[in-house]
Amino acid sequence: MKFMENRRKLLFHINSMGKGGAERVVSVLSGRFAKDGYETVIVTLWRADEEYELAEGVRRINLGDYHNIENTGRISLALGRFVNLRKVIRREKPDLVISFCNKANFRCSYSMLGMKIPLLVSVRNDPQIDYFPYKHGVRRMERKASGCVFQTSDALNCFGDAFRRKSKVIWNPLDDKYMAAVNSVKKRSKYVVSVGRLSSQKNQLLLLRAFRKIMDRIPEYELRIYGEESESGVKKLLCDYIEESGMRDRVRLMGQSSHLEEEISDASLFVLSSDYEGLPNALIEAMALGIPVISTDCPCGGPGELIEDGVSGILIPVRDEDRLADAMLNLLNNPCRAEEMGKRGAEIIEKVSPDGIYKQWKDFVTELMPKKVIALYISSLRKGGAERVIANLANYLHDRGYCVILVTTHKAEDEYQVSEGICRVISEPAEGELGKGRARNFLTRFSKLRGIWKEYKPDVILSFIGKNNIMALMTSFGFHIPVVVSVRSDPDREYYNILLKLLAKTLFSRAAGVVLQTKECLDFFPNNIRKKAVILKNPIDSRFFRERYLGERDKTIVTVGRIDENKNHQMLVKAFAGIAEEFPEYKLIIYGDGEKRKELLEQAESLGMQERILLPGNIDNVAEAIYKTRVFVLSSNKEGMPNALIEAMVMGLTVVSTDCPCGGPAELIDPGVNGLLIPVGDEKALQENLHFLLKNLQFADSIGDKAKITSEIYSPGKVLSEWENYLNLVGFCQK
Repeated sequence: MKFMENRRKLLFHINSMGKGGAERVVSVLSGRFAKDGYETVIVTLWRADEEYELAEGVRRINLGDYHNIENTGRISLALGRFVNLRKVIRREKPDLVISFCNKANFRCSYSMLGMKIPLLVSVRNDPQIDYFPYKHGVRRMERKASGCVFQTSDALNCFGDAFRRKSKVIWNPLDDKYMAAVNSVKKRSKYVVSVGRLSSQKNQLLLLRAFRKIMDRIPEYELRIYGEESESGVKKLLCDYIEESGMRDRVRLMGQSSHLEEEISDASLFVLSSDYEGLPNALIEAMALGIPVISTDCPCGGPGELIEDGVSGILIPVRDEDRLADAMLNLLNNPCRAEEMGKRGAEIIEKVSPDGIYKQWKDFVTELMPKKVIALYISSLRKGGAERVIANLANYLHDRGYCVILVTTHKAEDEYQVSEGICRVISEPAEGELGKGRARNFLTRFSKLRGIWKEYKPDVILSFIGKNNIMALMTSFGFHIPVVVSVRSDPDREYYNILLKLLAKTLFSRAAGVVLQTKECLDFFPNNIRKKAVILKNPIDSRFFRERYLGERDKTIVTVGRIDENKNHQMLVKAFAGIAEEFPEYKLIIYGDGEKRKELLEQAESLGMQERILLPGNIDNVAEAIYKTRVFVLSSNKEGMPNALIEAMVMGLTVVSTDCPCGGPAELIDPGVNGLLIPVGDEKALQENLHFLLKNLQFADSIGDKAKITSEIYSPGKVLSEWENYLNLVGFCQK
């Protein structure tokens, strides 16, 4: 069953997705988060003529072209934008809002008044110019924002201590296409390049004046300026200067380009002439391509953080056309020095790799995003199938950024390990709290578990197995916590008496969700519960996912599981004893522990086979132990969807299993194709099938090879993601 994608939702807000530095960062980050499973939305005010394409999975909401509406007062325009943005945020219910650039930051700070959704703002330029003229907006932003991303330390230090403490400096990520273009240039062409919007901030006029001063001394070079006009009148000003200065044949205004990494990669020199900048993407991209660079040392320190002056590039004072002209002439006349600077500049790739920058953003986003609290409830983590599933799920959810509360009735001696950050809570009352009466002890346990839900306030509870499911539903009553119950075996076995059956069939109607192992389990429940039930696969330990062993196999027959009445290992021992004389080189190994272990040892001894029937107990690396075995056997009387059988099949082992209720083995095995099925408790059939397989090793290998195909649908990431998405769908979405 396919559920909606992960409900951790991010909402980005920026004025437009027009081709600029901040917009490119939003484009890259939103795509990365979407690829990583986040629901990602970008909210803009208008659509620009030329925009960055959005990655697959990123949704765009456009509030309207307010900037084109004539006869609209500034106050009315601002209020309209606030109101519409607020409506969108309330409707989308993101886990975190991320805004870019001053006006979007201010707009979110006001639009989100009274909302508990955290806000992460990003300061992209010189705060002295973009922020401090708007003192009221800055105060509102500082109070509302949960965190801020700056591009430079200088920009960070413009703000007060309290705001700095909740902020980080994160550089801009290099676009993947520039990573691919690195080291692709063998020879440089004779032109100087500059990239940026045509605006007074970028001060392309300074570059033109400096180039005019030296162009007669470098007659073979031309100047190419890329970028669209973003400020009315600037392009005309530049064109007029080019015309009046007689530079028409030496200067080209290239406009916007979608393939700069190809068009400028062979440039002899890159120049940034801005009056102020944050952390200029164009400069980072030029350095990554190995182009020698010259930049103004403009506030708020972006070029100064990127360039080591005289080593990886040259820094000049802002608006100093003479120094710019001298620096350009120096590098163009000294290509060896320029090339060495270009090589040193290209080392910046290590600091701006998309993966590294995204990780910094993701870590900060995870830190700010309110953690959803999931409580997992089971009797213990002693080594068994259900316990392994819940341990794997707990570790996965913790790694995904959830706050995981693992509640167990008690702590067993030999348990599965979980991550340190998972909160472990024992629900069994202390010895002194329990009395002699069963009713009194039940009420004590009931009260203790209810107190745990009250203290930890989980957003959703997931319980495993029999009475735990009933207790989870009863003790959470009145707390309005969605409860998902999971039946791990045959429901007739888990709810073995009339009272338990009645409670399951009535209380499960209150559950937010019901997880079953097989289709056959559905028949146990009334129609109203069947409608809300789903079948989810078991997450399998990644160690079992490996290439099928093709060498000579060990002469062993193995089984893995708790040694109890239900697993019926006694039948397996008898069946093995029946073929042992004909196959004297084979051994039977039973991995696991339980109350029937001593009886099995005595049974093996009574048959005189204590040297050939081995019970090593629980081991840490089952996958390695059974990887080369000849046959795997599941002899259970009843099962849900047996983990041990799945694990054997994903490694490509030859498997024999009882066709036990509630149908798990039958859903996994196509008899004679990828395994063999025998009737429950049929010792003779098991003996005959083992005999046949050991006599026909080529056939045994062929069904093992086909069993390996099972691994395609049981990959850990895929299965665990389905569990996560289901919990979000039926749990968090009902809160």
